[in-house]
Amino acid sequence: MILRTVIAFICVFFLICLLKPAANKIGLVDHPGGRKDHTQSTPLVGGLAIFFGVALTAAISFQLSSHYAFFSIAGLLVLVGVLDDLYDIPSRVRLIFQIVAGLLMVFWGGVVLSSVGNLLGIGNIALTYLSVPLTVFAVVGMINALNMIDGLDGLSGGLSLVALCLLLIMSFMSGEWMAVESLLLILAGVFAFLCFNFPLRAHKRASVFLGDAGSMLLGFVLAWFLISLSQAPQQVASPVVMLWIVAVPLFDMVSVVIRRVRAKKSPFAADRNHMHHILLQAGYSKRQVTFVLCGSAILIGVCGLLGYYLGIPDALLFLVFMLLFIVFNVILWKINLTAKAVSCEA
Repeated sequence: MILRTVIAFICVFFLICLLKPAANKIGLVDHPGGRKDHTQSTPLVGGLAIFFGVALTAAISFQLSSHYAFFSIAGLLVLVGVLDDLYDIPSRVRLIFQIVAGLLMVFWGGVVLSSVGNLLGIGNIALTYLSVPLTVFAVVGMINALNMIDGLDGLSGGLSLVALCLLLIMSFMSGEWMAVESLLLILAGVFAFLCFNFPLRAHKRASVFLGDAGSMLLGFVLAWFLISLSQAPQQVASPVVMLWIVAVPLFDMVSVVIRRVRAKKSPFAADRNHMHHILLQAGYSKRQVTFVLCGSAILIGVCGLLGYYLGIPDALLFLVFMLLFIVFNVILWKINLTAKAVSCEA
């Protein structure tokens, strides 16, 4: 298990080194300008390297055949993401493929959200005929949550790493060894990518980005494990705990979509109203914002896990989660107002 993890890390690390010059030659780079915060053209090969590095490791260890559906669906999304990185395909086309991925996950992969647990304190809520559409909705939502928050060095990758680590801990404590092995491989790939992307030192610029291929891949990976590990027979925690694990990207996506709909804009319209943009406008550095949001993700996720293991009822965990969402938005609203007031005075 440890050897495969090391191999996955090495594969992804060296794939990034090999793909960087190739990306510059074919134009698979993110150019600065507009809403973007970086100042140099950067290769968009993080997602490609993670996918192929982990898939290669799975093939070497003879695990690929048992995860064929997972890697096939993930590969489809990576392909769509690469085409989007190269040619900027319309958002509705991306959405169609994300829906297809969700349907394939249900009918081919067998991963479906069939219950949300005792969410309202009235007993287990089985979704019955709503299970398929809600599963697809969850997949599309998670993919877009990771894509939307992928705006700063290390942010999307860091949040994914936090969520995957928490899922790994729960799987280990529940004895779900197949999930532990799979999560370790993916974690190794994400960690290798973050060696090139995370702003561990001040003034260190990311040398590669995830790209849409990477954010769609990690969003799908999280959706797959969040759902599969919250449902029988692999259940390691109740579904509401999974919300706590990905709270930060979910808070950001839901807040931004609500603001866009209220402004009569497309939910997929790009803007600078994400939580990382608000914190940047308030005067925080890019590195500080990444650390604050990743730290918040760790704190919230650990609190969710502790609540579950301490036996706090699902309904109470859900209520606190919703209150936390309101508090997060109030804090960001006040920070935004303060930043705008200072900007006007200047």
